[in-house]
Amino acid sequence: MKRLVSIFVIVSGSIASADDLFSSKIEPLLKQRCFECHSHEHKIKGGLALDSKSGWEKGGESGPAIVPGKPEASLLIQAVSHVEKDLKMPPKKMLPASEIALLTEWVRQGAPDPRVAAQSTALAADDAWEVEFQKRLDWWSLKPMRPATNGSVDGFIQAAQKAAGLEMTPQASPEVLRRRLSFVLTGLPPSINRSDTSYESYVD
Repeated sequence: MKRLVSIFVIVSGSIASADDLFSSKIEPLLKQRCFECHSHEHKIKGGLALDSKSGWEKGGESGPAIVPGKPEASLLIQAVSHVEKDLKMPPKKMLPASEIALLTEWVRQGAPDPRVAAQSTALAADDAWEVEFQKRLDWWSLKPMRPATNGSVDGFIQAAQKAAGLEMTPQASPEVLRRRLSFVLTGLPPSINRSDTSYESYVD
């Protein structure tokens, strides 16, 4: 029993010291060197957020940033070490050797990180998407179709067709549109063939 207690005390002490390392050394270092380009409060370049544990676990466009226990396989360590020409963080000037060694040791210890995503972070992400969504509502592809005019591309094409004696294909019927939609979205013919079902209802 005493042996088990001793092992528990040793392990608990290791966990505590690992968390202390993150709180006292790693987190301030990330804030100073990385948050400007990789946090929700500033920017999230390359899709990588380092202001929460889930951020580096998920990683960015290149995948997870850290492999706990394996600094040599961790993209974050490779980036701060400037070993790859196209993967450098910070991009202009490499971190001091002492800071790289600190991050490397942290990852070697399993990258202990007691942080959780703050509510404000989630709200910031939601707000950012709402702003982006409003921008996308202005995309030309989401606006109602307008009649072709002489100065438009459609007008130019129609004029060339008319000169060649060609006519536009008639607009497809709702049944044909339903069938096309079903094949595009499911790869199968429509399961509803009722003529009284409007195309708009079928889309919904």
